[in-house]
Amino acid sequence: MPSPSPWRVPDFRTLFSAAVLTNLAVNIGHVTVPLIAVTALDAGPGEVGLLATLTTVAFLLIGLPAGAWIDRMRHRRVLIAAELVRGVLTLSIPLAWQLDALTLEHLYVAVLLTGCATVFGDVAAQSALPGIVGRESLVGANTALVSLQAAGQVAGRGAGGALVQLLTAPAAAAAVGLLHLVSALRYTGIREAPRPGPGERPPRLTARIREGLRHVLAHRELRALVLAGSLSNLGLQLINTLLPVLFTRELGLSPAVLGLYWAAGGVGVFLGARAARVVVRRWGGDHSRAIGFVGLALAPAPLAIPLLDRGGWLWLAAAGWVLAIGKVGVDNVLAVTLRQRLTPDGLLGRMNATFRFMLMGALALGSALAGVIGELAGVRAAMWAGAVCMGLSFVPVLITSLLRRRGARAAENGGEPEERGQMRELTFRGSDGCPLHAEVSGPEATGSGRDPVILLHGGGPDHRSLLPLAARLGPAHTAVLPDIRGWGRSVCADPARHTWSRYADDVTALQDRLGAERAVLVGTGLGGTIALRTALEHPDRVRAIVVISVEDIEDDEAKEAERLFFERFAARVRAEGVAAAWAPVLPGLAPLIGNLVREAIPRSDPASVAAFCALGEDRAFREVSELAAITAPALIVPGMDARHPTALAAEVARTLPHGRLAPVALSGELLTAEDLGAAMGPLVADFLAELQTPCPGDPVPR
Repeated sequence: MPSPSPWRVPDFRTLFSAAVLTNLAVNIGHVTVPLIAVTALDAGPGEVGLLATLTTVAFLLIGLPAGAWIDRMRHRRVLIAAELVRGVLTLSIPLAWQLDALTLEHLYVAVLLTGCATVFGDVAAQSALPGIVGRESLVGANTALVSLQAAGQVAGRGAGGALVQLLTAPAAAAAVGLLHLVSALRYTGIREAPRPGPGERPPRLTARIREGLRHVLAHRELRALVLAGSLSNLGLQLINTLLPVLFTRELGLSPAVLGLYWAAGGVGVFLGARAARVVVRRWGGDHSRAIGFVGLALAPAPLAIPLLDRGGWLWLAAAGWVLAIGKVGVDNVLAVTLRQRLTPDGLLGRMNATFRFMLMGALALGSALAGVIGELAGVRAAMWAGAVCMGLSFVPVLITSLLRRRGARAAENGGEPEERGQMRELTFRGSDGCPLHAEVSGPEATGSGRDPVILLHGGGPDHRSLLPLAARLGPAHTAVLPDIRGWGRSVCADPARHTWSRYADDVTALQDRLGAERAVLVGTGLGGTIALRTALEHPDRVRAIVVISVEDIEDDEAKEAERLFFERFAARVRAEGVAAAWAPVLPGLAPLIGNLVREAIPRSDPASVAAFCALGEDRAFREVSELAAITAPALIVPGMDARHPTALAAEVARTLPHGRLAPVALSGELLTAEDLGAAMGPLVADFLAELQTPCPGDPVPR
């Protein structure tokens, strides 16, 4: 299902136009400010390094608290204020120069305070984006913004070098200040959004900062992304800080040539950003894997940069520069999109601030190290150190991706995951003779004295998505985890065999194989719908049901849209494979669902997945009122997206004679199967404890 275009959103167009001005200003300033220090104030490598350090050190000083503050502020106002401050401070530089009062100390103070404004502006812009365009449009929006950054490097840094050459560096700085002021005016066109959490008493600042740090550093993929980005930024800044010294002082090249060299890097970022979608599709929608393998392929490119000299060496270094920065362009689209998708709205500011703290802190460290190494060992020694850091920056993400895939394969082959320790494999046949597969933990169903608990997974994942939940139920319960036909190892490539009644019959066939007259059915998404359908068709076989994230019960129009989507999805599976079919769909899914689907793709049988799509021709229910015939006790857990609407969960709970709504819902903070198990395990275990009375018609205590 294609993602909506962000360009259809007026506020995104306004934000983008303001970002055009900001990026142009930043990139012209990137050239002009260090050249003012070198050419007008005769700064050496150490002083240039300190200047660059002060440009980014604000992210270390106020980055983390800024994220906590921004989570409770109106993003539009922050953006306007940040641009006004940057404009006024930058204009103070040419004014002081005109009055013959410009000093290095003035430059130091101006760039430090400008950096503080940049902290608020950058974090607010990245935090505002999901709310402006919606999470389903983030890939397109981030591609546009990263492409803009690349164009800004080409136009801004090229223009910066030319302006310095033609008008002097202070005059170019005046243009930078004016661009920031016009950008502030443009940001006023964004509609005002309500301040987050009105009327709420916020937790202490330190507690909110810790929450943001914990979210990033405790999450495997986010941790790898921030480490890789920090290493890349460290290397990039070691190189960038001393390029003006190398170009203008050691090689005697003009500022215009330096601007063109930096502009060539902008071309690399642009090409990398435009290629990002193609790259991630090549790797089946796996952002981490795409970032890792692109980095591996381009690892040698940065090593050409320190060879920079006159003649042919300049062209070789430029080629390495373009390729190395092209990899940064790919990373910027995929990594930013991934981290935004892995973060709930209430943590976006703190997540972005934590990333900016680490990434910009690496820039500050790189600037300082560039000055120290440049003074002690020479400019080229610092650049070699930077090239090595850039070349190795892909390693954390690649290792994380490979370990994740290795764990999935180990689980598939009966390997080491803790949840599989006591699992027994079970093969059974559906009523049509189709061979189906399940895994069982706990005591034998016929001898435990308790009804088995059958855990039915959602559409896209397989039974492994519920292994952590099964582990949370405790050893006294018999937990049975089937692969629903068409998914995992329950291969079924005949479209005619995929109907809701057939799925309900599969559940009772599994119970027959277990020797269990009744069972408790726990289902997520698709599995929840199967649980409801089984309880309706086979009421004597169902002790109780738990539905986690109730699927929408569509009207005729929505059902037709679903049918067409399944039809297109199946055609793409047959033509290009499961990963390619999921690639355009994954960005629009909730982070938890997307992660579970992505993890299961390698175990999916293409013919069976395509056949499953025939379900689009069938209907589980036409109206919510049909559920009133279900007599089993039921616990309904609300979902978190349009496909699993919260309001529907409440209506279903009211309609079921013995239904109730769970006190908690799924949330965007759940990212993995382990998170799902930890959140839902206690809830399901408490519900099971209430079912110990043997009367199946008894209502659940409210």
